[in-house]
Amino acid sequence: MVGVHGYPPYRIAVVHGGPGACGSLARMAEELSQRMDQGVLEPIQAAGTLEGLTDELYGQLQAFSPAERVSLVGHSWGGWLSVLCAAKYPRKVASLVLVGCAPFEDRYVPKILENRLGKLPPGERSRFTRLLERLAGGASEEEIRQVEAFLERTDNVCLLPSERVSSGAFRGDAYASVWRQAADCRTRGLLAGKLGEIVCPVHVIHGRDDPHPLEGVVEPLSARGIRCQVQVLTDCGHSPFREKGARAGFFLRLAAILRG
Repeated sequence: MVGVHGYPPYRIAVVHGGPGACGSLARMAEELSQRMDQGVLEPIQAAGTLEGLTDELYGQLQAFSPAERVSLVGHSWGGWLSVLCAAKYPRKVASLVLVGCAPFEDRYVPKILENRLGKLPPGERSRFTRLLERLAGGASEEEIRQVEAFLERTDNVCLLPSERVSSGAFRGDAYASVWRQAADCRTRGLLAGKLGEIVCPVHVIHGRDDPHPLEGVVEPLSARGIRCQVQVLTDCGHSPFREKGARAGFFLRLAAILRG
């Protein structure tokens, strides 16, 4: 499934996070299409393996832009998937924009939970930690909703009123089936290894208050000789397109990057 915003040619695709956060970039894709007066694709991922997701994304790009190279704007987990696609299909990807990307190596991971717990009252921290553990193993719908409620508090600064109701639906089954593979890929160094296969320009947009450490994105890229352009947004958490204080600046910067 692919959400289509605007008209062809489609040289931009936004890649949602999760895994399983289907439809979470619908409003972003529509806004980007209108601001740039260009067509924007919003692929919805359904495959249950890393390789399957990578090939699925390539197939979606080919279906709508068979003769075009496409810039991938990957949010959160979508940044990882965009990297995997750019490494496997370098002739298809014109550029990468990593927005709120998660770290590429395990050594940066403890900082994420540390940052999130620091934003919660002491009495809620153990509950949040237990819910995260349940999510990785297959949580109930109610537990998924509770995790989402916690993340709204820990991962954002000040959401716009229109963004307080999330677009799309989180698929817990997709998360459970893919995340273990993705985490193992990171632990074994395979994910970071893919960075060395990227040949297109790479840009990083990151919120200053995003609990995902920026150094976990930039340092692995730099270690593999990739000189990425980095823009840090103030008053901004994990999803700049949802933030009251950062949204306008985010779209201005993103449009400038995509116009080249």
